[in-house]
Amino acid sequence: MTSKKHDAKSVKQTKVRNFVAESEILTQAINLENKYLRINSEFACIPSRIKTIPNPPLVNRPNKMNSTNPTKENTDKNEEFNQYMENQLVKFYETPSQKYKYPMTSNQVFGWHQNCVV
Repeated sequence: MTSKKHDAKSVKQTKVRNFVAESEILTQAINLENKYLRINSEFACIPSRIKTIPNPPLVNRPNKMNSTNPTKENTDKNEEFNQYMENQLVKFYETPSQKYKYPMTSNQVFGWHQNCVV
C-alpha cells in the first residue's frame, strides 16, 4: 500500500514542461514591457554638469600631430554642435526677466519691469 502512494507522488512530481506555453508567456511579458518602454533619445545639455577635460599633450607622439585632417562634413557637425552648446550656455546664465516675458511667481512681480539705471 505504501508503494502505491509513493508511485502516485513520483508521478505528480515529474511534471512535463510545455515549452510552447512558456514561450508564449515570455513573449506576452516582453510585449507588455515594450509597450510601456520609453527610451530617452534626446540629448539634454545641462551646463552645470559640464566637466572640461584638457586635451592630452602631444609629447612623444609626433605622428599624431597632423594625422587628422578635418573634412567639411566634420567641421559642419562641429560647428552645429558648437552653436548648440553656445546657445545652451547663454540660456543657462540668463536672468528670469531675460528668459521669460512675464514673471513666473508673485515675488518676481516686484522689480520685473524696472531697468536699473546707475
